[in-house]
Amino acid sequence: MGRCSRELQDKVASAVWDSGKYGGEIYGVVRCELRELLTAEEKAELVDWIKHQNDSGIGARAEQIPLEAGEGTLFVGFNVNEPGSFVFDEKDFEEFINSPQCKYVLKSATPDDLRGMHCQEGLVLQGCGGSAREWLTGINEMLTEESILRDGSQFREASVFEHSGLTNILFHMDDVDLDVGKLAMWRLQSHEQFGGTWLSDYRVNQLGVGVDEDFVGTDDLADEPVEDQGFGGMGGMA
Repeated sequence: MGRCSRELQDKVASAVWDSGKYGGEIYGVVRCELRELLTAEEKAELVDWIKHQNDSGIGARAEQIPLEAGEGTLFVGFNVNEPGSFVFDEKDFEEFINSPQCKYVLKSATPDDLRGMHCQEGLVLQGCGGSAREWLTGINEMLTEESILRDGSQFREASVFEHSGLTNILFHMDDVDLDVGKLAMWRLQSHEQFGGTWLSDYRVNQLGVGVDEDFVGTDDLADEPVEDQGFGGMGGMA
């Protein structure tokens, strides 16, 4: 076990990359056999080692190995840099999959994906560094407090994409019960912090897409063109 302390190497007999099905979803699993129980510090070190392996070591190569399952052949990726990825021990994982956060769907996207999103609308926030899941949780909490999200509704699906040197998040508005007028005001008031804009306007102003003649959405709430810049993070939320 390279990059690990001698104490941790003495306690971990083996680590095997595998997959498991929980709640109808397939997850990557690293099964560790221990010679002795780990301290909290050693557990944190083991998690860091697994993250490193998932990024550029054993786990990074695991997705090239076919796994036979009842549904067919699977290729399970372990890349910790993908939106929504995480590494938990078994106890924390069980708590997580039963939490509201686990219901969120986070996807990677490209500017070309957004160019193809005809007749769709959403909220784009720009300069979203750090954990995309924390952004989704924080924005849901903030907009609920502002009575923009109504009757317990939340953004459940978001797409993370890179453009002009910024990490951005598209919050999909399909099937979300929200007050669009209040959201428009919040977007304008918080623009300096989050660079918020509508998907339809972002496609035109930032991605060079022509105005969709068949799009019916937030015409009366159109944005001014946004200059590429850095924006405040979640830590700046009021």
